Parts: sequence; C-alpha cells; structure tokens
Amino acid sequence: MSYCCVYCRTGQPGRFDDEHVVPQGFGRFHPDLVISDVCVPCNRYFGKELDWFLNRDSGEAITRSRLQPPLASKAGHLKSARIKMTINVPGPWMGARVYVCPDATTGRLRTELIPQLAFRRKGEENWVWFTVTELRATSTESLAKYRTETETRIIGPSERSCKYLRSMLTKLGVRFTEKGKLGDPITEGGGIRVYVEYTIDKTILRAIAKIAFNYFAYVHGADLALRGDFDSIRKFIRSGQEPPWKPVIPGRRRILAGETDMIRCTDGHLLVLEGDPRASSITARVALFNDITYVVRLCLRFSGVWRSFDAGHHFDITSREVTPLRAIPSYLLPMAPVHTTLPQPLLR
Repeated sequence: MSYCCVYCRTGQPGRFDDEHVVPQGFGRFHPDLVISDVCVPCNRYFGKELDWFLNRDSGEAITRSRLQPPLASKAGHLKSARIKMTINVPGPWMGARVYVCPDATTGRLRTELIPQLAFRRKGEENWVWFTVTELRATSTESLAKYRTETETRIIGPSERSCKYLRSMLTKLGVRFTEKGKLGDPITEGGGIRVYVEYTIDKTILRAIAKIAFNYFAYVHGADLALRGDFDSIRKFIRSGQEPPWKPVIPGRRRILAGETDMIRCTDGHLLVLEGDPRASSITARVALFNDITYVVRLCLRFSGVWRSFDAGHHFDITSREVTPLRAIPSYLLPMAPVHTTLPQPLLR
C-alpha cells in the first residue's frame, strides 16, 4: 500500500512516520492526535527547521518554561535569536542580558548570565550592553567612541569568560582599570525581575501554520487536505513560499466564550477550525497555552462541495486529556465575562 504526503505529495510504499498535531515538546496527550500522512523527509525537516525553534526560541517557549518546566528542562536553555531577556532591577545590573531556564531539580525558573560588556560614556546616564555575539557583529568604527572617557562593565558567569571579555576589550583598543566587583542582582525576595521581548518571525509563523494544517488533516482526512485549494498554505509551511495574502496573523482575540485577558478558563492549548460558507473560506485558530491566538488562513476559497468544517479541541496541560470544544451562537454569549466549565468549554 502506498501513501501520499499531504505536504510534498510524494507517494511512497509503507506507512509514514506519525506526525503529531501539537509538537511533543508542548506535551504528550490522550488521545494522541497524530496523522500518518507525512513522509519521513518532511517529518524530519519540520522537526529540525520549524518545531525546534518554536520549542526553544519563541514566545511560546517562554510560556512553556514557566508552565511545563519538566518538559522545558529537557530542551535546555531558551535561545536568544528571537528572545531577548534583560534584568529589570534599578541599579548597576539594569539592562544586563540573561538566559532563563528551568532548574531540573526544583522545577523553578532560574537565570544565568550571558558573557557581555557594558559601556557608559562620561556624562551619559544609561549603559549600553553588548553580548559577545553582538560585539562580533558590530563594526570597529561604531565601537571607537567607547575607547576614551568611558566606564566599562565586564559580566560573565565564570572567570574564564571574563578573561575572554578582557581580551576583547584589548583588541578593541579600550583601556581600563578594574575597580571592583558588582553586587548581587538578586532582590530581597530571592528573585529577580526580567524584562522579556520576543520576535514572531516567518519561521515561527510557519511552525504555527503546520499545527493548523495538521489539525485540519486530522479532523477532515488526508484526501481533503491534498486538494489544490490548500496549495498556498502547504507551500508556505514546506518551503516558506508566501501567498499574496498574510497566511498567519497573530493576535489577542480570545477563543473561549467569556474570556478576557484578565479572566481565563485554561492554560491549555486550543485548536479551532472555522468555515465561512459565504466566502467559502476555511481558517484555523491556534493558541498554545491559550496565549497568543494565531489566525491561520488555510484556504481563501474552497472549490469543492461545501460542508461543515467547524471543529475544536482543548489540550489540558495538567491532566494531559484532549477534549472537544462545542460552539455556541454569538447571540447566546454572555454580556459580562464568566467562567465556562471544562472539559467542554464554549467557543466564542
């Protein structure tokens, strides 16, 4: 028996690898929602080029480190290409860059320093921080102004890293005299405030679109997913080829009825399919940890016989159970926010 991959449309004999609708890095659930219509090359490509970055270098990766520390600890540090974390405590450490990672022993998040240098010119109030990577990418001309009349701070997790930073200063022509060590940045409560910024780029959007398309193939089957109506989103996921419209739009619209940014029913993952018979369009909404809601345009105009495409599932990150969502008409939505009852939450 041969199978056809829903992404590259390659036909091969034998069964394909199981492709998880929600990457396993975000939890293992029951029942396990998988599709068996993705070939081995596509499966491995997605794991290396999309899922890895969603797991470790995204806004969702930060939330995973906070809500699922045992899972996150297996992945190690959060990466810093899309995530920027800085100490947000007034004083000499303000603005210093850190890693945040889960402690495998306690399960709590902990911070680790990144080797970096800080400069402050005479008369200026704020320090300018550079990691080693940023220093290497900055031109010598841009750093020339820090060679004179400048205070310098050397930050490193070890003496070896500090020694390396001193050598970098020497190569840059910055002369300095060491005057002492900085105090401990830890606050009285035993913690430290960290300001987090993250970038949602094309790689992250493709990873989210893959979850949406996997879910569509799971709910409605591979034969429907293989239709040419879905070629645009398929090409965007597999090769990054962008259609004339925005295929994925991040936003804050809540999926569950009665929810607001202040009132939430769950920290679990939410997947929803919606069909608009007036426009013959099919969209999905993906909200990992019920946080950022991504609208994924799977098909702008479906050319086949119209049917009900609506579906929804909730992935409970505590019980690991997957349960269906049920929709209610908009005119039945409450005027004031209320909590809905799980495991059958209501769709907005």
